[in-house]
Amino acid sequence: MNIKKYIYGVVAAVVFNSTVIAGSYSFNHDEDYYITVFGRALNILNQDVGAGSDDFGIEAGGADYEVNYEDAYSVGAIIGFPLVKSFRGEVEGSYSWYDYSDFDGTADLTIDGTTYTLGGSSKVDGWGRAVSIFSNLIWDVKGDTGISFLKPYVGWGFGAVRSKEKIDTIVIAGAVVDVYEVDRDTNFATQLFIGADVLNTTNWSGGIRLGGARIFINHEEPQSDVEIIGAQLNLRYNF
Repeated sequence: MNIKKYIYGVVAAVVFNSTVIAGSYSFNHDEDYYITVFGRALNILNQDVGAGSDDFGIEAGGADYEVNYEDAYSVGAIIGFPLVKSFRGEVEGSYSWYDYSDFDGTADLTIDGTTYTLGGSSKVDGWGRAVSIFSNLIWDVKGDTGISFLKPYVGWGFGAVRSKEKIDTIVIAGAVVDVYEVDRDTNFATQLFIGADVLNTTNWSGGIRLGGARIFINHEEPQSDVEIIGAQLNLRYNF
């Protein structure tokens, strides 16, 4: 799946739908509490791996390679509440799933006591699942945006991600190498995003949110942190 095409599709669908059915609304961002459910398409950027790493029981010596992922997805829910003036807070929880694609680069990988030489691209059969929780701070852009039903905002969040990942096999130099190891980890994360609520009725709204997140894997080697960009489609109910 092409993540860029998905992002363009989400934006076009929300704007077109809201243009057609937009009606009266009475949202008050300074006072309203709300619940949002969402679906999100994610692109996990290539993750650098250096010498000395030891994940899934795979010891990397002389390593200089990247871990590549397939497109990922998540679903979740948000509870929002007013703070002061143009600011509001959110508690966000989500569940994500993704697959590994390949290892690309050079390394000496020791697996179950045997060392393999990785060169070029090696197909990886593996997957990951993650549960995350974030606390978000939202700043609503007040004033006339030129589009009456579009209410933009920017936001920042900080939280934690609990992941479970499994690698079954790696194809190295044409040979299938068995791994069958599971790795579980919890890491802090931050996210930055822009979005817009598209107001349709008195209590219901659609919305879009585009942004990026960083999961802090290794403080001594920040290049190994996981970076993610994504497009999110929201359905929100204001109380």
